[in-house]
Amino acid sequence: MKYIFTLVFLPLVAAIPVSAETLPEWFLPLREALYEQELTSEQIMPIYQDVSAQARSSLTGARQLIMLSRCEFLMGRAYQYEERKSEAVPHYEEGMLFAQRALDLSPSAEAWQMLAENLSQSCAVKSVSFAMANGLNVEKYAKNALAIDSRNAASQILIAARLPPDGYTLLLLFITSTKESK
Repeated sequence: MKYIFTLVFLPLVAAIPVSAETLPEWFLPLREALYEQELTSEQIMPIYQDVSAQARSSLTGARQLIMLSRCEFLMGRAYQYEERKSEAVPHYEEGMLFAQRALDLSPSAEAWQMLAENLSQSCAVKSVSFAMANGLNVEKYAKNALAIDSRNAASQILIAARLPPDGYTLLLLFITSTKESK
């Protein structure tokens, strides 16, 4: 049951912008291509390449690295949706490297979030021993994001996904987030 909950909720979190920051318009076609699930990974690949190129040409520093991490995460998800785990792995690994480089430049909630998200999905597609050795870091990295920005919804969801999916926990998270935003 926990595995199903994770597969349903975790793919949604990469598209959630941190606080008031919005995603650039040129990123949206990649996000939509993935979540509409009407295209194959081969059809998504050129969109991923275009968005990655746009990130490289229009952003710099940590923002560029975070966006590239997000692109890798989404391309990994495209392969994972098709159960092509071996092809998803390098994208999640690259996504983690981009997120870590962003953290080295400038620690931010979004960089910690992307590190957590890419690691979370790596645990889903790699061996059980990898998941056992690294899985607890997902929550640790999400908590690092929340220490910087307590309103980082994606990190809240990553942590909630580790809890029993009884609905009560999600309701509490929603109520807390709603109260904080007022």
